[in-house]
Amino acid sequence: MSHPFNSQADEMLNEAMDELQDQLDSAEEMRRFPTRLERAIKQAEEQVEKKNPLPRKPRDPNASGPFDAPAGATAVQIANAGVKEAIWNTLREHGAPMCITEIMEYCDEAADLSNQRVSALVRQLVTDGLVERTEVKRMAYFEAVE
Repeated sequence: MSHPFNSQADEMLNEAMDELQDQLDSAEEMRRFPTRLERAIKQAEEQVEKKNPLPRKPRDPNASGPFDAPAGATAVQIANAGVKEAIWNTLREHGAPMCITEIMEYCDEAADLSNQRVSALVRQLVTDGLVERTEVKRMAYFEAVE
């Protein structure tokens, strides 16, 4: 038979050991907190960077026309500049407003491109003020601005 004092002492000792272990766990958690915080900040910065891409490249000051690619343009940007010029010429020659599908039918350079890409290029022409967009019954039509 054990003495009641011994069981109380054992219980107090166990409680003290548990509390000490909790404090050690808490200290370990606090030690790891800056690393987790730094990782979370880095992930947030990466997400912001994805959502806010770098601004457009500046136009070449020696460029002679509205369809010249920006300074230091990639091969795709140079090709897109040629397609945009062809789209604008098609719109100008057609004389009447055209939808994206019609532009793809009449413009040889745009025929092999996806509807989405042609739409993006036409949107750039609208932003540049070279093409005017009108909407009739939820259908967008585009016309060259002379």
